Amino acid sequence: MEKSDEAMLPPTEKGEKSKIENLHLDPEWLNRKYSRGRGYWADNQGDDEEEPTKKIDLGTRRRRDYWSALGHLLISLILLAEIVLWIQVMHYWRYSPRNTNLFRILLPVLLPCLGLPLLAVIHSLTRGRLSFKLGLLLVVPPSPILLHLVLLYRSLARVDRDRKARIVRISGLIQACLMSFPLILVSCHTVIVSILEKNSVDAGLFHKHIYENKLQFAATTISFLNLVIAAYRYNERLTGRPVAILVGFPFLFSNILFRAIGFSLLFSLFESSWIALCLGIMFGMSAISVQLSSNYTLCGKMFRAIFGDQSENDEKKCSIFSSLLLSIGGVLLPVGYAGDEKMGHVTGRGWRLILVNSIGAIAILSTVISTAIVQYVPNSFSVKALVSTILEMNEMELAIKTNGKEFSIAMPKHLINIAADDPMKATFSMSKHEDILLSYLVPTFLCLLVLPFTMLRIILIGWDCRMERQMNAQLNIDSSPSHQQNRYASHGRSCCAVLWSISSLMAFTSLTTLTIGIYVACSALTHIKPLETI
Repeated sequence: MEKSDEAMLPPTEKGEKSKIENLHLDPEWLNRKYSRGRGYWADNQGDDEEEPTKKIDLGTRRRRDYWSALGHLLISLILLAEIVLWIQVMHYWRYSPRNTNLFRILLPVLLPCLGLPLLAVIHSLTRGRLSFKLGLLLVVPPSPILLHLVLLYRSLARVDRDRKARIVRISGLIQACLMSFPLILVSCHTVIVSILEKNSVDAGLFHKHIYENKLQFAATTISFLNLVIAAYRYNERLTGRPVAILVGFPFLFSNILFRAIGFSLLFSLFESSWIALCLGIMFGMSAISVQLSSNYTLCGKMFRAIFGDQSENDEKKCSIFSSLLLSIGGVLLPVGYAGDEKMGHVTGRGWRLILVNSIGAIAILSTVISTAIVQYVPNSFSVKALVSTILEMNEMELAIKTNGKEFSIAMPKHLINIAADDPMKATFSMSKHEDILLSYLVPTFLCLLVLPFTMLRIILIGWDCRMERQMNAQLNIDSSPSHQQNRYASHGRSCCAVLWSISSLMAFTSLTTLTIGIYVACSALTHIKPLETI
């Protein structure tokens, strides 16, 4: 310290610090910690505990996820191909004398661009803040392709994408329900009407229709593929890969196929009053299934009281808006059963949702299929075959012996040309008894294809499937009862899983053979000219 400064200070003893040097230059508020919770601007005296602050790292860097990027690219191509093909079908129908109602295609194509932004804005209002950013991304057709492109970039740029990945799964399911499923029904409706045009099930008319509408067949295939993929991505996000692929995918595929057949016959052959009645009953069963899955609703409490279920489960109550959306979606396909809270699933007993929803859908649509076969589908079946042909015959010798006499004819190599003005037509008619028997066999066969996968999915909800070495399993055994209960399934569940796995294997073989066979046959018919045009 300089002498001029020492002259201004009061005299102190040797070794004693001055009063100024004893002062704390750092104020008390500078060292105090504040949280962004309640009382952010208030002084904290240290009596109450400090509220923890939530740290969000918006720039989290991750490894490049090429598989996710490839998945988003493929889904974007599927969405783009779907809307382009259906626009081409609509353009072809403009000049068709049969399909003049283009509104049946135009409305489902525009619904995702209108419904998804509206639902995004409503969701932001339920969160307490109005936001239009997400809605603007969902306006551009084919929605939600922009979200997939954003996630494609983020997968390669190593940026956090968890929230938008959940949003795009939900948006994909809504888009499939609003666009893909109605377009599948429109396509099946045109096929059914064309087959029954001459008051008989005419295979020739089916061949002619599918040959003239190649783009419609391709567009329907893409829509069905998009619907199955969207349902799989929404429902099986947290499920283990073995269970999701081997059980979840066949479960969704068989249920969607069964409901597509039932709804196609319902909308094509039945009156409007019966359509409204069936949809109302299915919506009621779907709503009951959503309510039964929770232990806190009136239906859930009644179920627990009737069946004596005393188990305790910490579950989050589902909002009315989510319950309504799950009930509407449950009319078309089973949704929200895996307990994924961030995706809006039910957080209670998901097996109740699948059970009640499947019972309602199978009962109503089986009745629809049986009634359609008995009352609306004609009893006669007709098929056409080509009579005109050319046969190439090789050299032959014909010998006839009778009453001691022998006649021999030597034929040289020749051609036999058979010409006919019209193709040959074969007709087969069934009696009333055979018609009733067929009305029982067809729904039963379809139900047997759906039932094994449904029961197996109910059994494996919340469980994973993997192989574990017995020696390591013995070393990792915990003696606590709660650990044993959570680690191992009961003997009854294990036996039922094995039993229904065998049934599912047989059903999967039949379903795969039938689906691939029909698809290959239809694909071949699109490239073969029908007999009426030759």
